[in-house]
Amino acid sequence: MPRMITQKHSLETMEDEVQFTTAALTADENTQDLIPIVSGWLPLIDQERTLERTLKQTFANVDATRVLANEYLDYACTEFGIDLEASVKKDKTSSRWTMFFKMAVSLFCRQPLVLQISAVLGWLAATDPTLEQHRDRLTKRVNAAQTALTNTNALASQRAQLWNARQQLADDLTGGRDALWSTLAARARERGLPRTWPDLFFQTESRAKVSSSVPASVDPATDAPAAG
Repeated sequence: MPRMITQKHSLETMEDEVQFTTAALTADENTQDLIPIVSGWLPLIDQERTLERTLKQTFANVDATRVLANEYLDYACTEFGIDLEASVKKDKTSSRWTMFFKMAVSLFCRQPLVLQISAVLGWLAATDPTLEQHRDRLTKRVNAAQTALTNTNALASQRAQLWNARQQLADDLTGGRDALWSTLAARARERGLPRTWPDLFFQTESRAKVSSSVPASVDPATDAPAAG
């Protein structure tokens, strides 16, 4: 029986498997009529590749937006901290200071984004003359960061969709390959071919490794430099 394809196999590995089986069916005079059975397998892989590329770009967009929103929020918090420190004459024990910063500004900006957002939203409910000078910028940046974080959390369902789609593809290919092997086994019995004959139409792990390790400049049939 052919090896099972799982969702952990790369699309390139799946494609290699299908191309090898298609080539083997084409090369054997006993199986050329079976080529239509595998003709739909590569389109399934292409469909999955398009889906994964689209979703991965979505993930990248959301991740990049969150990173930038986080950075701009850090800038706004740092600028506010600089002005507040000057306003309290660097007295870090001042109630005006501790109302906003319970730690160094640099540490405040390095805490998890969700905690930083929560803290800044709390600031905006306060009244302070220095805060008023920064309110608009802080409001803009914390709202952008909150939206970016919400969008990041919403990606969980799309990541699950991606995993499920890969699982379905693996199941479809495994089922199709098993059915093809059964067809080949029946044909081997009908035509008196060796019982190992059906296995020739599917890559084995060792065969795949040998194939991928041969340099393009070497003829795999002779292990000598290729002509031309």
